Amino acid sequence: MRSLLDKQVISKRHLLRGQLVGTVPTQFILNSEAGYAARAIAQQVDLSEGLPGGALLAPFIVANGTVEEFLAQNPDNQESGDVLAYFAFGQANPDGRDHVRLLGDNIFGFEDRLGGGDNDFNDLVVEAQFS
Repeated sequence: MRSLLDKQVISKRHLLRGQLVGTVPTQFILNSEAGYAARAIAQQVDLSEGLPGGALLAPFIVANGTVEEFLAQNPDNQESGDVLAYFAFGQANPDGRDHVRLLGDNIFGFEDRLGGGDNDFNDLVVEAQFS
């Protein structure tokens, strides 16, 4: 299973390297609305250039492909798709389940399998450090 986020293991945690992404809505859309996945992902930002002020950032992962493959193959985020996107908002996920969990201070765990997988939320662990 490939992940959008490039990761390197350090002290039993995955710290992000390379493509750190989130979404910044230029036009607000409810996570339960049709088209949420494609619109949210199309508005992704590269956080390596800093955090944009006054914006809502929502983490997501793309399982079994890249953002480009997701947008081309499964922009409606249907369960039957090979490439799926999972968001911090359960209603936005194809299975309606949570796929992101807060594990500690600024530490987020992701589950990257349909139906919640094994629900251990350690398929990708991200720690955000602010300075």
